[in-house]
This record gives sequence, structure tokens and C-alpha cells, in this order.
Amino acid sequence: MNKRSSKKNVVSRTNFYSDKTAIQQYENSLKIARKEGYKKQETQAYLGIGKSYRSENHNQIAIQYHEKALQIASEHGYTHLETQTHLELGEDHRSANQLHMAIQHNEKALKIAIENGYKNEEMQAHNELGKAYRLKKQIKMAIKHHEEVLRIAGEQELKNEETQAHIELGDTCRLENHNETAIKHYKKALEIAGEEENKLLTTQAYIEHVYRLENQNQTAIQHYQEVLQIAREQKCKLLEIQAYLGFGEVYKSFNQNIKAIENFKRAWQIANEHGHEIEEVQAYLLSGEAYISDNEHEKAIDCYQKALEIGSSQGCKPQQTIAHLLLGEAYRSGSQNQEAIKQYEIALKIAKEQEYREREIQAHFHLGEAYKSESNIQAASENYRKALAIAKEQGDKKFKQNAIKQLSKLTGIIRLGNIEHDVRMTFFRLSSFP
Repeated sequence: MNKRSSKKNVVSRTNFYSDKTAIQQYENSLKIARKEGYKKQETQAYLGIGKSYRSENHNQIAIQYHEKALQIASEHGYTHLETQTHLELGEDHRSANQLHMAIQHNEKALKIAIENGYKNEEMQAHNELGKAYRLKKQIKMAIKHHEEVLRIAGEQELKNEETQAHIELGDTCRLENHNETAIKHYKKALEIAGEEENKLLTTQAYIEHVYRLENQNQTAIQHYQEVLQIAREQKCKLLEIQAYLGFGEVYKSFNQNIKAIENFKRAWQIANEHGHEIEEVQAYLLSGEAYISDNEHEKAIDCYQKALEIGSSQGCKPQQTIAHLLLGEAYRSGSQNQEAIKQYEIALKIAKEQEYREREIQAHFHLGEAYKSESNIQAASENYRKALAIAKEQGDKKFKQNAIKQLSKLTGIIRLGNIEHDVRMTFFRLSSFP
């Protein structure tokens, strides 16, 4: 199964240096394959280089290499490699939030896999389609594809894939607030992973399960203690980071922000020591949110700027966009609206360039809020309308409703302004008579 790319991913991420080494090795293989005319090996080398670049968040470079692999695989009838390449391109585009292209490639992979009986690739295609539709907020379609993974995994008696499918279904159900169904899936994942003595998947199931343990903070903490124990037994630093992040989020959820920040700090220290840049950025972003909750805006801004610095150095566009949005929030909370607008504009620019439609909605909406605070009703209205249009297109009910609500308030302000203007003009005309 493909690795999960969300913040709760517990599969160890190859660090920067080993990715660079892998690229060099694949490039050496590529030179030999091209020199000797070994087309299949050339395709495999392009695939390997592309995956290595994606693991460094260089999604557009990954796409270029995978397109070269796809061209050779298609021309030479390497159907299995063609299927795998479509899957890789699907993941590239999903990682870049280019969901339309992600769906296209995974549909093609699914078609070839079914025609040729490639069960593993069929499951991967359904899994990736489920993730893409989930990001598009098309929950029924997402559930349909994850249920297909579950069906095939059951037929093939693939327990790890079955566990993962339950986790994905739990994640998807919870987006529709079907919390009981989500918990059932997480419990089933725990049960299967426990039977198989798969400690990594057991830990992942623990982490996912915690997210729906509403108002059961002690149980959540117990789960994360289990995660931390397994992480230390397995000497898996990424799991250890996830455990500390989990502790922090639980403490933050019931406003124990000092304890939350202590755990986030431990997470970013380990992440920094072991080259897990994405998790380090995440820890700084969460610390910033905790500081905001305690009205410590300057400390929050410091955390967000540190996250931005790391994200920028690694070329992590998604993290950069989030950092700019949160910096905007921090400045606006401190009544620094002009600086907030600047940050939102930068976030909007990146979101448009990278086709991060969800972040584009957020940037426009928050720009509307900031301009409203500045009494710039026209600019506020324009941004709310843009947020509304994209929210409708993406099926984002929350932002659609919020944008409509804010626009209706602005309409009231505009009408009131017109009435005041009419009153002033009437008074002026009356006072003009002798």
C-alpha cells in the first residue's frame, strides 16, 4: 500500500541525505540503462528518481521523471510498469494538490490493473482515489473506493492492507461527523493489527483512534503513552515525534497550553536532530497555535516564522502556505491588519501557483476578514465572493456558509451606509432652502 501523507503518517520518512544518495544511485543506473539500451531498467530508474524527489516534496520534478517513465512503459508495452507509473503520477499530483490530474492517473491505473489482474495495484489505485476524493470533499466516492480496498484485502487475506483500509475509512467517515462509524473502523484496525503483532500499524491505529475520543482525554493520553513505548522499543524516532505531537494536541484540546507546548518542543527537538523537517515544521505550527490560545502573539509569530524558514529551505510549498496563513492570523489577532494582509496575499499567491484550492479559499476568506477590520468594505466583499465561488466549486460547505454569512453582514453595512448617505443628502437639500 502507498504511504500515508497526512500529518499522522507513522511510516518512517527517508531523510534528506539518504534521498540524495538514492537519487545518485538511480541516476547511475539510468546512465547504464540508457547506454546499454535496457528500456525496462531505464523506466525503473526514472520511477526511482521521481519517488525520491517526491519524498523531498519536489513534486513537479517528480512528475517530470514519472512522465518519462510512463512514455517508455507505454511505448514498449510494459503494462505492469505503466500501471505503477500512473499510480506514482497520481500520488505526485495529489501531493501537489492537483486533484483532477491525480484522479485521472489513478483511474487509468485502476483500468489497467483490473484488465491484467494486478490486485495489489488495484488496491493502491482505489486507495489513492479514495484519498483524492476525500480531499475534494466527495465523501461518498471516497468511501466507495476505500471499501473496495477493504473488500480486495479481505479476499486476498492481506491483513496489513485491511488494517490500513479501516483507518482510511475511519478518517473519511469522521469528515462527515459520522463519529461512531469512524470509531468502529479504528477499533477494527486496532483489533487486526494486534492479531498480526504489527506494532507500526497498531501504533497508527492508536493515533487515528485518538482523534475521535471526544472528551476522553485520559484515554487519549493512555493511547499516546502506548505509542511512545512502541516507538522507543522499535527505535523509531518518527513515531516518537508523533507521540509527542499527539500529547501536545490532547493537552491543547483542553487548554493546558503550557503542557502542550512542552510536548511540541520535545517533538521539534527530536525532528531537528533526526532530519524530519516536515514534522519539525508541524511542531512549530502547533506551538504557535498554543501560544495564540494564551494570547502570546509574539511567541506565536516566532514559531510561525521558524516553521516558514524550515519549510522554505526544503521547498515545502504546502507548509509555506499554511505558515503564511497562520502568520496572518497571529498578526490580525494582535491588531496588525496591514501585516496580516501581506501574509494572506503571499499565501494566496502560493496557493494559486500550486493549485491549492482549499488554501485559496482560506486566504480569500481571511483577507475578507482583515479588510473588514480596516473598514475596506469593497475589498472585503470582493474576497468573500471569491472565497464563496471556490468553496461552491470545491463542495466546501463550511466556508460556503461562512462566506455567505459574512457577505450578508456586509450587505447590511452597505445598505446602512446608503441610508445614512440619503439622510445626509435630504438634510443638505432641505437646508439649502431659504
